Amino acid sequence: MTKVAPAGPAVSLVHTRFEVRWTRFSVVVSLAMALNIVSMVCSFHSILPTPSVWPMKAYLTEQLPWRGDNTPYPVYDSYAAFSASYLAENQARFNRSTLLHQRSYYVDDATRTDVIRVALDMRRRTHDDCIDFLLGLPGLIFYGGNMRRFLCDFAASPRGLNGTDDQRWHQRGVCQYGLFAGTTVGKQCIWLTTGDDLTQDDAPGVFTLTFIFQLPRFYVWLWVKFGYRCLISLYVCFEMWREYYRHCTHLCAIVQRFGHTVPTPTSLAWQYDLVMGDPTALILLDPVVSAAFTLDVWLSMEYMGIAMVRATQIADLYTLFLAFMYFSRTVWFAYLALSVSSKVLKRFAKEHVFAGVDPTVVAICVAVYVVPVDYLQANTRIVNAYYWLFRVPASRDTQDEQVDVLLGCVLLTISIALFPVLYGVARSRCRSTPALSSRRAAYSSQAYNGVKARLVLFVLRRFRRRDRQALAFGGTLYAVFEANPRYKRYPTISLRSVDCFLVCKSHGVPKQMIRLSLLRSLDCHPTNPHLTITDGSTESVVNVLDRIECTGTSFCIHRGIARTAWCM
Repeated sequence: MTKVAPAGPAVSLVHTRFEVRWTRFSVVVSLAMALNIVSMVCSFHSILPTPSVWPMKAYLTEQLPWRGDNTPYPVYDSYAAFSASYLAENQARFNRSTLLHQRSYYVDDATRTDVIRVALDMRRRTHDDCIDFLLGLPGLIFYGGNMRRFLCDFAASPRGLNGTDDQRWHQRGVCQYGLFAGTTVGKQCIWLTTGDDLTQDDAPGVFTLTFIFQLPRFYVWLWVKFGYRCLISLYVCFEMWREYYRHCTHLCAIVQRFGHTVPTPTSLAWQYDLVMGDPTALILLDPVVSAAFTLDVWLSMEYMGIAMVRATQIADLYTLFLAFMYFSRTVWFAYLALSVSSKVLKRFAKEHVFAGVDPTVVAICVAVYVVPVDYLQANTRIVNAYYWLFRVPASRDTQDEQVDVLLGCVLLTISIALFPVLYGVARSRCRSTPALSSRRAAYSSQAYNGVKARLVLFVLRRFRRRDRQALAFGGTLYAVFEANPRYKRYPTISLRSVDCFLVCKSHGVPKQMIRLSLLRSLDCHPTNPHLTITDGSTESVVNVLDRIECTGTSFCIHRGIARTAWCM
């Protein structure tokens, strides 16, 4: 690593300023990534074209508060009365006539109801084991005791022998309540009709199974959640400015005044391009943000349930896409686990047992993991485990009349949270550690970055071919981390994509490219005499981190002539 030392007294240009330009593409991408974090709170379904109301992503699926309904629910004397009345109401609303030109999957926005229909040809089907018949049926993961019993009785009964056998099951069905921690978050029904309602085929032994999932009417609660999400969004915006963007603007001002080296260049032939990084990782490390987003997901478990139903069908690709987008919010379970794990590792000085993970890779892996696993759980015998989990919170008298998804949500949260933690531990054990000297050149390279940042920088290099000829400097922070992981302030998430790059050009020709990292990612251990990083005396525009060979394994920070949050 090149050590920057003063060649004499610092020289400043009193009345001149160097030209510093932000790389526009990097700024656009950085702000887009910041907006993506803000929008992770919420999915605008009916107002997507209006950019002023795109602060949150969940409203692509959820109901907007000003579309809420405060009409009181009907009161039923008993579960039997509810099931009979609610079943008749939905059979009148969703049938062969009203859904004549609709697909097998239909979403009724007016009543917040998802309707799935599937044809059952029972003429040559025998089912000694009821679960074999149930697998693949719509909404199976949410079938309670009464629903299962109804369908198992149907599977075991004679059909197709004559019209009377079929008519015994026509318009028969059952309904149930969907609960989360004892609170009603939906209602479901299943019923059978003779014939194939999708193709209008009335052959004997052919039935149509209809499953409906209706979300509850909320009004005040929708406004409470909306206000909560607005507060989260404002907090995230404030934190991104405080922890990142203000430091970027300060860096720009420093380079404009002093240039890139000490003594300050005496010629204005030097110009600079600043490539901005992505602040996402900094926000993900904030336990307040991760906990707030996780709580927001838990406060909307009714929509998580409907997303699980939507993810198990392929008839409506747009609805499947919405389910995929909504499920992407569960990545906050993983980010919260990484944030908490970072605190635990620092508390017990175990930074070395974890290899920092790229947050983009985590998001991709969770998205790839959740939807297929959801489909697998709903269409294999694993569904039996959820059947029993959903029965546990209910009393013995009501277990067949409802499903309470609390424990299932706990299982989902834990499984997603453990995914990146186990990966980081396993990656730390499996990776090989090359010699430090062989890595120093790589630390300053733009290729030493996260997936998203590498893609952005690759695009930039395609349009700025001359930048490849510039000598690369900086990135010494990562040499320190490689030498001793105890210096990592955040051992679980890689902050490489946060770095900025300063391209130094003389007469328009790139000469140097300096990698600049935030010093906040460095733990200087001021109270540990064996690990303390001391201040050196070298002056440069940004902090220079260098190794002092004479003291064995210690490091020092050579402070710059202008104090910044960045180091080379």
